[in-house]
Amino acid sequence: METAIRAAEPKTPANEATAVAIHGLAADVQEMVRIAAQHLSTSSTDSIFADLDQRFKDSLEQLPKSTDRILEACRTANVSSGDLSSSISTLRSSFAEILRLSTLDTNNQSANISLTTARDRAITAVTAIDELVEAFKTRADQDVADSRASYDQGLIYILIGCVVGLAVGFG
Repeated sequence: METAIRAAEPKTPANEATAVAIHGLAADVQEMVRIAAQHLSTSSTDSIFADLDQRFKDSLEQLPKSTDRILEACRTANVSSGDLSSSISTLRSSFAEILRLSTLDTNNQSANISLTTARDRAITAVTAIDELVEAFKTRADQDVADSRASYDQGLIYILIGCVVGLAVGFG
């Protein structure tokens, strides 16, 4: 958009002012992305977090003012601003959500839960599974021993029956 306005003929101060305003907005958005990245990667307990948080909030408040300057410059230069207002509104709400989630410090909370509570519960679950497997193994070993004893006893009864049958049959 900036390039199109700068290339427009005739070159007027209004067109140049519009291009400068657009360039300023692009720089503001780029700075917000940089601050957002720092904000996300900084723990809320870190000493620089408060400064980053304030800079991020200030940038969010500045965004509509930059947009208003561009819209005014576009009106002055008779240049279409397209859907700039809705795009900036969407961008601003997205950055506000990033700020909200970063302030909640969800990354560090997630890491903390993963390294403490979730780890302890996983160990407890694995221990319970091991105990269950051991109980099944003990029960299976007992069932095998019972089956073997029943088989052996049945075999003895069959052999005794055969011997008694042979003795009665020959006797």
